[in-house]
Amino acid sequence: MLDACFGALGWWLFGYAIAYGETDTDNNPFIAGYNTYALSGINEQTLVDGAVNGIFANWFFQYAFAATAATIVSGAVAERTKFEAYLAYAFLLTAWVYPVVVHWVWSGYGFLWFDSVELGDLGHGMVDFAGCGVVHMTGGFAGMWGAFFVGPRIGRFDADGKPNSIPGHNASLAILGVFILWFGWFGFNPGSTLGLSGLALTASRCAVTTTLCAASATITTLVILMVINYATTGHVVWDLIGTSNGTLGGLVGITASCSVV
Repeated sequence: MLDACFGALGWWLFGYAIAYGETDTDNNPFIAGYNTYALSGINEQTLVDGAVNGIFANWFFQYAFAATAATIVSGAVAERTKFEAYLAYAFLLTAWVYPVVVHWVWSGYGFLWFDSVELGDLGHGMVDFAGCGVVHMTGGFAGMWGAFFVGPRIGRFDADGKPNSIPGHNASLAILGVFILWFGWFGFNPGSTLGLSGLALTASRCAVTTTLCAASATITTLVILMVINYATTGHVVWDLIGTSNGTLGGLVGITASCSVV
């Protein structure tokens, strides 16, 4: 809940400007944000003149991505951080860390920007259609460092250092969560066309590739875990909870290239 709330304020106050705002030269390859903090550069006249096309819709769509990057970390440090520290992190990630990466890749001026006509002004770029690296890798690295600093949960390892399994309490809720995320990905990936008129083919391609990658990753993970469990226990075990991680991995894996494969 507070990821969404602190993330909204962080993205509004600083994040959007750092990612997409104007600069002195309007082509800074590393950071933006000259006159659009708290959307201050967006006034009534520019909206009437149409100089800012869809600025509020773009802010809202990109806010959902920023909040997603923040929520990724919550699972990595859950139940092991001070509440106040986590709130500070949620604000900092959406106000500063994530927006800088967004500017690099998506702003049109960042040093990793990929131009469909030529490979950017610097002769190189990257394709990340819906945020595989910008959103999920950024959140993943933040989560990794958070987990490193706070350490494992109490009881995660025994006295000999052997990991103990801490299963979830409700498989049905866990799988429901996976399906909610899968459904949300159809806003993430096809929605990243940022329009439908003239872009329906791309949007529908994204929907198909997203579906196929999630399904194939799920089945692949199911088989791999069965083989591992059989090799270690001598019994065939179908691990539904472990398999659901494969579903999410497949969804993340297709996010960057869903429009071009």
